[in-house]
Amino acid sequence: MNLSSLAGVLCVLLTLYNSRESHGTSSLFVTKSSSLIPSDWLSVSNTSQAKSEIHCAFQCQGTGGCKWFKYDPETLECVVHMEQTDGPHEPQQQLVFKKSPCEETWVYLGGTCYYFYAGANLLNYSEASSACVSLGGYLTELTSADETNLVGRYLTENNFPQTENYWIGGYHSEVKNGFYWEHSDTPLNYTNWFPGKLSKGNGKCVCIPWSTLKAVEWDDKTCFNEFWYICEK
Repeated sequence: MNLSSLAGVLCVLLTLYNSRESHGTSSLFVTKSSSLIPSDWLSVSNTSQAKSEIHCAFQCQGTGGCKWFKYDPETLECVVHMEQTDGPHEPQQQLVFKKSPCEETWVYLGGTCYYFYAGANLLNYSEASSACVSLGGYLTELTSADETNLVGRYLTENNFPQTENYWIGGYHSEVKNGFYWEHSDTPLNYTNWFPGKLSKGNGKCVCIPWSTLKAVEWDDKTCFNEFWYICEK
């Protein structure tokens, strides 16, 4: 922890000790400095669960315009109240954060946990599938435009490298004569093929080419190619 973060923690601790107010269960005024919201917390509306009063204080500290917050240790409910800017009204309930339901290194998007691998070890389709299983998941199955857009936005907004393709969980079944999702064993009813890239007989496994990360358009490649991969669970 750097000095700035340590100073912020001490600020919150002193506030917790000295500034308890009568806004209900464990409600406090908090003096804000640098944001210390844990990186594995997610923004949600109204109320949610917090691990401790300190975590709730972090949320208030890191939210611009926070007037006070209320934390209930029995229900783990954390409610952040914001200053009104249009008159002398009571503070309004605003954004709060809750602990991510995903494990460390996994990302929570739209109700699903994803694992984005872009490391040194490139894997073929079968190896990538096994790697996801070993992590408790499977190669991602992008079954809607909304899910595709969420994944694409995360990849581009977080500056993932655009140098390698990413395996996802689709493959061509010779027996069923069509493309299927490996984990759910269902046909690809929703598709997002890059124009002109649907198999011409050369590819059997589905990937996201690095050049189409923003749109998350698909290509099919020979399954022995070695790429990065995306898991979900």
